[in-house]
Amino acid sequence: MGNTSNRTKMISRWWVRCACLWAAVWIAVFPNTSGALDYAEISWGFDGRVVPDQFNLLTVVVRNLDKKPFDGVVTLERTQGIGKIGGTEVKECYLEPGNSRILQFYPRVTGLSQWQLRDGVGHAEIDPPTEGLPAIVRLVDSEDPLRLSKALKAFPHQYFPTSICGTTGLFAAVTDYSPAFAPAQKVAFVEWLLAGGRLHVFLSPDDQFPDFDDPRLEMTGPQLAVGKSFKQKIGNGTVTWHRRTIANLTTAEASAVEPTRLPLDERNYYGSIDTTIFHDLQDLTRLDIAWPVVYLSAITYIILLGPGHYLWMRRRPRDYRMVLVVLGATIALFAALFAYIGRRGYGEKTQASTVSLARHIDGTRYDVTSWGNVFVTKGDDYKLLHSSIHNFYSTGETYESVGATFTNGRDGRMETEIPVFSSRTFVHSGVLDGMPRPELLSDTGVGLSRSIEWRTIPGIAIANAWVRFRNSVYEADSIFAEGKIKLTNARLYHPVESDYSSYPVPDRTEDAEQLLGSGRHLFHRMLAMMEYEKPKWVPFLGDDAIELYLLTSMPESFRLTGDQISTQQGVTLFRFTYPAQNQP
Repeated sequence: MGNTSNRTKMISRWWVRCACLWAAVWIAVFPNTSGALDYAEISWGFDGRVVPDQFNLLTVVVRNLDKKPFDGVVTLERTQGIGKIGGTEVKECYLEPGNSRILQFYPRVTGLSQWQLRDGVGHAEIDPPTEGLPAIVRLVDSEDPLRLSKALKAFPHQYFPTSICGTTGLFAAVTDYSPAFAPAQKVAFVEWLLAGGRLHVFLSPDDQFPDFDDPRLEMTGPQLAVGKSFKQKIGNGTVTWHRRTIANLTTAEASAVEPTRLPLDERNYYGSIDTTIFHDLQDLTRLDIAWPVVYLSAITYIILLGPGHYLWMRRRPRDYRMVLVVLGATIALFAALFAYIGRRGYGEKTQASTVSLARHIDGTRYDVTSWGNVFVTKGDDYKLLHSSIHNFYSTGETYESVGATFTNGRDGRMETEIPVFSSRTFVHSGVLDGMPRPELLSDTGVGLSRSIEWRTIPGIAIANAWVRFRNSVYEADSIFAEGKIKLTNARLYHPVESDYSSYPVPDRTEDAEQLLGSGRHLFHRMLAMMEYEKPKWVPFLGDDAIELYLLTSMPESFRLTGDQISTQQGVTLFRFTYPAQNQP
């Protein structure tokens, strides 16, 4: 009886010690330095929807319900079942007890997966977002409930992104007041407008147009009669001034604000061209293994271990210890040989291959989105970084977990582990400096007889050029030696009919040809085309504008910074918008 009691006490003490040890280990590894967060509000995009295969805004309002300050990170992960897909976006957060703040993430949404927020203590599940076209919203003040809109989706100006790279989901904005943006938000708003955004300004409740405190956003048109409107060009974008208040705007009138959009089901969207681009980029760094040497070595190895070893033993009896030494030495020799010829790749080097789309903002600044692949010959932790002030990153993998973390926003970066002789795909978006905009020299004629000329930039080799006007795409038929791009006898461009003929560029390598092919895929992606399908839908372009697309080598300023990736190659598709000099 006494032995049983002692044994029970010993077992109880053992469990107590185990529990204390486990608690000590847990506190050491996962210190609870912060309290629990409450995710009070989670909203996708500008109108509750996201644009597929783009960086989309995710706004999260968090509250600290604990008695201790929260000082840690909040992470966003894409999940599938019980596993994670892609990398992890990280956002630092400090929050005093009882306070709340806004956190904004910019995930690249591909497919209808679930998402999850984690803070080290708790987590919040996010349902798959609804896909849609870029939004038309009314800017409102979250602290002024009287400005809530019924005819248009309301979007608080306090939630506006701090970089133009976060505005891909915004098509047009409507306002009747001057939003009190933070400095970074105001820069992003003006850049969005300069790059092609659409702003509709209505009279304020005191019957005056709002003062935006920016000379570029001052009305320069005629005095408007009541109910009339005036359209004003601001860079590549437009500001439409409406001489009426927004208070009684009906749903039908709100729909007529931007009547040029097409429903989502009319788009020619069968899938993502991103996969094709990534495959092209990865093909540039496939291991160049000497397969004849591998096959010859394998045959020799089999012969030596099989009939060779048998014949050598039959010639005369040998000491078994010598036999084992020779056998072991042969296996070790061929193991080292196979490791060398199978992994070295004969001249393979660490390099990055990139295809980028550059949308002109103003001057030499561009809104750049890049698709890249980094191949390494040394396994290590790599930091991917560009020279933009605000950087957005995402992994290219859409169906598997990746050891990568990225901070999107100011001083954004991507950190990832890449094993030896393998690669990592990525997507980047940022504002970068590039070449000056080509000068439009002339625009004459109509229809297929239209003739347009530009002066090119010295030192820029152009591989392909396309022109778009009146919602059709044409191939530029000549690039002159004196530095002019000319469109004459316009030839309608269809991917299925094109032989991908390009203009002569000296010393073009096989890799360069493949990169150019990826650049053309990118052009199709931008126009919502597929490689082997004729276009059914392209973004609307009115009679008052023409667009020029140039496919060139990637500028130095678009490349990854740092010394980890010494060799880089790539192409860039530049997009320019001009006011039409000759309108039909």
